[in-house]
Amino acid sequence: MNARKLVHQAAFNNHTVVHMDFEVQNVSPTNPVLMRRAVVCRKADGTVTLAGAESTGPDDVFGIALDFEIDPTGGGATASVARSGVYDATQLLVDPSVELRDFADTLRERGIFLEKLQMVGIIPVPEMAKVVSTEQSMNPS
Repeated sequence: MNARKLVHQAAFNNHTVVHMDFEVQNVSPTNPVLMRRAVVCRKADGTVTLAGAESTGPDDVFGIALDFEIDPTGGGATASVARSGVYDATQLLVDPSVELRDFADTLRERGIFLEKLQMVGIIPVPEMAKVVSTEQSMNPS
């Protein structure tokens, strides 16, 4: 297995330090093409696959793919997988047979946090917010 754990720190504007924890993992040869922002699960054989593909579920969630596109059909493909961070839930990809909401809790437990959960239906918008929003759109002042 070609797993390497890497930590990257970068300074921006001499103030902010970004800490990114990611690993290089082997991709399952029967996995669909992995795109950047794909939620990946780790299979029993130690390879990663798209969340929901190849009979994977929430307990198998492992991280977020960072590479632009990985085609595993030739075999021996590897992927850089983020193991921590904050991600826009509207941009994440899972297999069409599942929904991101199935994996959201486990991602959070493993150090991957999602923004814009309301926009993908993971956190319902409170009724009061719906009423205020409707009133504002009817009375544009």
